[in-house]
Parts: sequence; C-alpha cells; structure tokens
Amino acid sequence: MFNFSNFEAEDFEKLVKDIIEKNLKISLRTYTKGRDGGIDVRGFEGNDVIVQAKLYTKSNYSSLKAAIKKEIEKIKELEEKPMRYILAVACQLTPKQEEEIYCIGNGLIKSKEDIYDAIRLNDFLEKSENREIVEKNNKLWLIATNILNIIINNNMTIDLKAHMEEFNDKKKFLVETKAYRESLRILERKNILILYGEPGVGKTTLSTMLLEYYYNKEYSMRYSSDNDIKDIKNMLLDNTKEIILLDDFLGQHYMKFDENIGKRLKYLILKVSKSSEKKLILNSRITILNEVLNTNQKLREYIEVKDYNKYLISSKDISFLDKGRILYKYMYFNEIPKEYFNEIKKEKRYLSIIKHKNFNLRIIEYITKKDRVIKKECSEYFKFILKILNNPEEIWKEEFEMFATVDRILINTLYSLTSTTCDKENLKKCFEERLRLEDREDTTLNLYDKCIKRLDGSVIRMEYELIRIINPSVNDYIYNYLKGCDLEVEKILKCARFVEQLENMRKINDKITKEFIIKLILEEKFLSLQGEIDYYYLLYISEFNIQNENLTKDIHKRILRREGFRDKEKGAKLIIDFFGNEEIFKYYKLNIMLEKITKDKSIFIFYEYLDIDKLKKIIPLHEIFMKKNRDFMISKKDILMIDRLILWEIEIDVKNKIDYELDRILIEEINNIDEENNIEIESKIKSIEKKLSIRIDTLIKERKKILKGYTILGKNLDNLESDYEGIWDEIQPRERILSYIFNNELKKINEDELRSIFYEKEIVEIFEKD
Repeated sequence: MFNFSNFEAEDFEKLVKDIIEKNLKISLRTYTKGRDGGIDVRGFEGNDVIVQAKLYTKSNYSSLKAAIKKEIEKIKELEEKPMRYILAVACQLTPKQEEEIYCIGNGLIKSKEDIYDAIRLNDFLEKSENREIVEKNNKLWLIATNILNIIINNNMTIDLKAHMEEFNDKKKFLVETKAYRESLRILERKNILILYGEPGVGKTTLSTMLLEYYYNKEYSMRYSSDNDIKDIKNMLLDNTKEIILLDDFLGQHYMKFDENIGKRLKYLILKVSKSSEKKLILNSRITILNEVLNTNQKLREYIEVKDYNKYLISSKDISFLDKGRILYKYMYFNEIPKEYFNEIKKEKRYLSIIKHKNFNLRIIEYITKKDRVIKKECSEYFKFILKILNNPEEIWKEEFEMFATVDRILINTLYSLTSTTCDKENLKKCFEERLRLEDREDTTLNLYDKCIKRLDGSVIRMEYELIRIINPSVNDYIYNYLKGCDLEVEKILKCARFVEQLENMRKINDKITKEFIIKLILEEKFLSLQGEIDYYYLLYISEFNIQNENLTKDIHKRILRREGFRDKEKGAKLIIDFFGNEEIFKYYKLNIMLEKITKDKSIFIFYEYLDIDKLKKIIPLHEIFMKKNRDFMISKKDILMIDRLILWEIEIDVKNKIDYELDRILIEEINNIDEENNIEIESKIKSIEKKLSIRIDTLIKERKKILKGYTILGKNLDNLESDYEGIWDEIQPRERILSYIFNNELKKINEDELRSIFYEKEIVEIFEKD
C-alpha cells in the first residue's frame, strides 16, 4: 500500500500527471512554480483537460474541501472553460465526501470517475502494467511496503543479478591489483571514476570488484550495460548509500555519439558529485572514449572543467607480480591437467606469457578454459597460447569456424538484435525467420533449442527469460566478421522482424542497410516490422530524403497520431527533420500538417520539445505559415501560450548553461579557500551567488533577443516574467558550493607506498611451489 506523506506538492503533481496520462491515454503537461495560474496539469490543446492535484495529507477534510471550492471558482473564471476537469487528492475519501466534492464541482466535474483519491491511485499503481510509473517516481519506494517486490522484477535488476552471479563464479580468480587500489582511492575521494582501457584488460571485472566492495559496505547496487542512463537516474533514492556501475557506458562500437546520453550523463554526474552517499563507476574502451571526447566539444569541456581527467586511469596498468598471480590462479582453479601445467612450467615459459605485450584478462580466460585446453595436444598447448597472444583479434575465429552453420546463424541473429541481452521469444522468432533462407537445414527438428543448449556457456548465457552474449569479445569478433561478409548482412536484413535489427546492421554496413531500408519503405513493407515503427519510419524518410507521393498518407497519419514523438528527445529530432527540412516540407505538403496541429493545439508539443537551437529553425517556418494564412490565425491567447513555452525553453537553456558555468567558477574560486574560516567561506559563497544572479539575468536577456524578432511569435517575451526563482531552485548553488568544498578539500586519504613492478623471484616461487 502506497501513501503520499513523504511527497511535496510538485512531486505529487508529476505523479498524478503520469497516472492520468496512462489511464486516459492523453498527453498532459505540468507547470513550474508561479506559471500555472492555479492549474497544476493540463492538456496540450488549450484548457481541454485540466487536472488539479491536492496533497493535503497533513490537513483535515474541511481544509481540503475549502481549497477545492477555491480552485473550482478560479477555474470557472477562466475565459476558456475546460471540456474536462479532473481532481486528484492524496487522502482517502469516504463515499459521502466524494459525493460532496462532486456537488461542489457543480457541473465542472462531469463524473465521479474524474475524482481520484488515495485508494484509486493505489489501485492503479499496484497493477503490474503500471510498474514503470512506480519506478519513475522513486519517492514511492521509501514508503510502500511492497515496492521492493515490484522493483526487483525489472529488467535492470535482473541484469544486475545475472552480472553478479557471473562475477561470483569468477571471484576465485581475482587479484587485487594496483589498478584496483588506485580506483578505490579515487572513488573514496571523488565519488566518481571513469575507467578506460583496451578491450579485454579487465575493466568490467575491476568495476565489479569495486561494486562488490561497496555492496559489502551496505551500498545498494545499480547496474546498466546498455547505455540506459535515464532509467538509472530515475531509480536513485535520496539519502541512501548507492553504488552505480555503467558498464561500457558509451557502447561497444563507436558510431555517432548520442547527445541525449551526454545530457543524461551530465546530470547523473552532477547528482552523484553532490552526494557523499553516492558512488559512480563508468567504464569505456579507450578508443571510444577518445573518439567521443574528440568529436563532442560539450562533453569534453564538461569533463575537463570538472577535472575528471584526473579520474581516468588505465586498467592495463597491472604489475608484473599481479600478472603472475592472475595466470597461476586461472590455471589452478580451472583445473588445467597437470601435464599441460608442466608444459607451461618448462623453461619458465610462464614468464614469456606474463611479459607478452598483449597480456590481458580476456586472453587468460580464453587460454585457460579446461574444455578448450584438452582439445589440444599437450605438446601444442604453449604454441596455442603464443598464437593467441600474438594475434588476439583472432581469439574467437577458431571457435566460430568449428560451429555448425545453424549455430552461427543463431549467434549472428542474436547480435543483430542486441549487444547485451535479448528476450528468448524474440530471438526464436527472428532465428526461425532466418532459417527460411537455409534450404539445407532440417526444419522438422527444434533447431532453436538444440542451438541454445550447445552454445550456452560457450558464447551465450541463459539468464531467466533472457539470452546474452557471454563476452564483449564475442561481439567484437561478430562485428568484424560481418563487416567483411556482405551476403550475411543482406540475409539478416531480409529476415529482420524488428526495426532495431536494421539500426544494428547500419553499424556494420550503412550503405547496404540504407539501400535495404529505402527499398522496404518504397515497397510499403516497412510498417510490417515490430518496434518503434512510427519513429523510425519518419526518421528514415527524412534522413534518407525519400520522396514518393504514395507515402504521403502514411506520413500524415503518423505525424497526426504523434506516436513517434512520444519520447521528448527523439520527438525533437523528428520535428526538426521533417518540419525543418524545406525539401521534405514542400514535397509532402507538411503545411497541411502544420495547419492541423496548429488548429488542434498539438503545436504546443513542438514548442515544449525543442531547445533554443531547434526553435531558431521552427519559429520562422511557423511564422511564415501564419502570415500566409491570415484567415487561419490562432488566437492571441494561444500565441501567448506559445511565447510562454518559448520562454520556458529559454529558462531551461539558461539553467543548463549556469549548471556548467558553476562548476568552472567553483574550480577557479574555491581551490585555495581556508576551510576552517567560516567567514571566508560565507563571503565566497555570497560573491559566487551574486555573479550567478547577474549571469542568469544576462543569459535570459540574450536569449530573448534571439527569439523575439518576429511579428507574431515571440513578441510577448519581454512582457513575460521569467522564473528566476525556479532556475535558482533547480541549480541549488549554495548546496553545490558547500558540497564542492567539503568533498574536494577536506576528504584526504593517504597514498599507499608505490610497489616495484619487477617481482620475478616471487613469480617463480608461485609457479614452482608444487
């Protein structure tokens, strides 16, 4: 049973918005403080739907009733009356009280179905299909007795459980290396660690060792291996010790960096950096991290200004002695037969393995797996090891060439669906579709189950109802193999059932995939795929500049139903790709769409979804449209609403800019402060706050000037009052300043003595002790 006693008014409003949206299948929006004119939540189409959320958990019914009467009167005074008024209260209502509130509504509340009390809200939240709302509104977690049972079942938690189970299987092999000790120091002092290195050097293993260290110190664990930073951010709890691991947080193969990941990452880092109870580990391949930093100026500047370069370490930095311990442990605990072990001990061959320039954990795991070792002649074992060390990119080649054709088909199909985990049933559907092209395979047999059983533990791993590639190096091999195998890429595309398969194949061969997608769309077969169809359909048409008049009806239909625009960040891209692309705009007569979405008020979504850079493109287009259609002019009230939305985006942009600048100011002004002098600290804080206040005002004026130079849109900006208080509250400068002082200046941990990397005598003793 949920209750809402821990909520603030704003939290409750957002929760109610999510519930009403899901229950009624409509789009709503909330308002920042002082901007709603008494309206908490409403529809995008003017005042067609108004929702008011009343917390009142600590007041009596009389106070609640008086507040509702007051709000009803304000709504009745609106120039444009709502078609529907919905009331949500955080307390439990008796039937008599519900009837009384319905009567107070005096026709404004159309039905008792539009009154949501605590019982009805709870009934909704406890349904499994509404779990994502519970996960998103994490204040519910602190006060619901059964919430852990709900949260524990989500995919991210399953992913963490599987990851830790795999790690526990490997614990006996682990060595606390210098990299582990250095990483621990950084996390203790800075709360955030960016760990990078070449593939296979042990980033994930090292990260998980750190994860377990903090788990043993009673930290809750959060884990993601699929770049899903948004879900991680939503799961974090206030005033709770948490350790977060983002494994391969930039992906396993570099394409174009997703700006949305950068934004989410920035806010996650800010949240963790402000909390002494949070730790964050991010790991990435060095080539991908360097590529992202070289091509993404905003992220590079942010990391450099935050001084995160001091957090970057190479997990390749393993001492000579630690390498010896690692090799010995893998050979010993994998129960390598004694005769094979003796081959490595001959002439101290283990030293040449340890000293090899390509020594890494992934290779050691590969060459010490017992099932693989005993397939070799004993006398050939050392030659096999050297072959792998000299050519590590070939690590899976021999294994794959030994698989049956049907096994390789399954692995390639899995790769086309995901680089992490995949639902078993989805994989089965795609695999069986792919087999239709293979006349030589006996489809009277259950080939799917046979393949899964053969490959489980070798290159894939079964985890509950999910299947995953067992090791990132398998993905590396498939990636490089498919890059040189156009025929297999074409077969995968031909049998694709999910749009995500097309996206993954674009990473392999953009040219072939692009040609296939264009053909699929022109032949009107694309819409038979599963996944985010509306989004990708519109995205590909605009991105590939596909022009065919037969597509017009479907394009208009999908724009109007707005399914592809539901994700704010993706929706913003589609808006600009279509309505900001002059050629596409003219060819598909999108002026008709602009007219319809302006008329039905869903144009408001455009102005809420777009940041300032995108508004610079869309406002002139909309302005031209309205000038050409003088007989179709939206009301002054709606224009004022659009201007308010423009101002809202200005404020968001200013907040983001100040967020960034505050970090730079802190580094510049606080590094040499005397922490024991409270007067000096207070003086410095006031100085910084004054600078920020002036800067906020300057930035707002600059941005208003950019967007107000039109005769219809933006002309009200100077007359609208900016929400300085809201910007200030969200930035929380005083808290950030104090957090910076105490986390970066007072927490000092003594350095351990540096150890020599040359321990040949000790290594010999390890291997010769038997």
